[in-house]
Amino acid sequence: MSMTENLNNEKKKRVHIIKKANNWALIKQGAFRAIRLYSSKQEAVKNARKFIKKGYDLVIHKKDGSVQKWEESEAIS
Repeated sequence: MSMTENLNNEKKKRVHIIKKANNWALIKQGAFRAIRLYSSKQEAVKNARKFIKKGYDLVIHKKDGSVQKWEESEAIS
């Protein structure tokens, strides 16, 4: 990986779907507060996919916090 590729990866925007108490939270990377809480993981993922079109990568986590799936943004650099 070149230095330029590494810098581009560090600047990528990401949103995460994580388990919070009895809900699933949609959180922008680096933020402390959730954008929104959902009662089901499926609902959270469905709504989070809108961010992919805005240039965000989507990181979907399992209940234990480990990464289940990573979806790349559709935006062209």
